[in-house]
Amino acid sequence: MEEKIVKRLILFFSVCLAVMTFFCAAPTKAFAQTQTDNVEILIVIDTQYIKDTYGRAGTVDNPKGVNHHSQYMIADYNHVVEGQGTADLVIKAGPRDTVKFTATSTTANSDDAVIVYGIEHWDKSDCYGHGPSIPIMNPPTSNIIYMEKAVMPSPGGDGLPPTQKEASFASLDSQLNGRKGAECYKAKIAIFSLNDDQVSQGPDAYGYYYWDPAVIVE
Repeated sequence: MEEKIVKRLILFFSVCLAVMTFFCAAPTKAFAQTQTDNVEILIVIDTQYIKDTYGRAGTVDNPKGVNHHSQYMIADYNHVVEGQGTADLVIKAGPRDTVKFTATSTTANSDDAVIVYGIEHWDKSDCYGHGPSIPIMNPPTSNIIYMEKAVMPSPGGDGLPPTQKEASFASLDSQLNGRKGAECYKAKIAIFSLNDDQVSQGPDAYGYYYWDPAVIVE
C-alpha cells in the first residue's frame, strides 16, 4: 500500500515538473522568435572617383552600374560576415530584423552629397558563395529622425567641448520578410554635386549609380 502511494506521488510531481517546465520555457522560445534588431549600414562614397570614371550617367529608374572601387560599407562587427569597409559587404541578420542604410560622401555630404534611394533584388545563381539569391528584404522606405540636441564640434580650437544643435538623420530602411537565405541586391545611390557658382542655389543632381552587396539571414 505504501509503495503504491509513493509511486503515485512520484508520478504526480513528475507531471507537475513537466507542466512547469513547458510554461516557463514557452515564453522564452516565443520571445526569441519575435525579437528583432536594427542592422545599421554606413556607406561612404568616393564621389570624385565615380565622377572621373563614369561622369554624369544614369537616371532614377535606370542607374549606371559601377565597379567596386569607390564604395566603403561599414556595419557593426556583430553583423559582418565579410567585406567590412569594402563595396562587397556581406552582413547577417535575423529573419525579422530591419536593415538601415545611410550614405555620405568623403566630403561629409558638403561639396558632393550622396543619397541611397533604392534597394532592389538581384537574381543570381550564386550570392557570394552563399547559395542562390532569394528575396528576403521588403521594399525599403525613407526614414528621417530629428534630434533637438545633436552633438556638434564647437567652432575653433579642437572642437571640445561640443555644442548641441538640432539636426536630422536620414536612412533607407528595409524590414526582412522572415525568409532564410542570401540575397544579392542593387544598392542605388544618387550623387548631387555643388559647383563654385552654385553655392547660393544648392547642389544639382549629378548622376545615379548602383552596385551589388549582399545580406544573409540565418
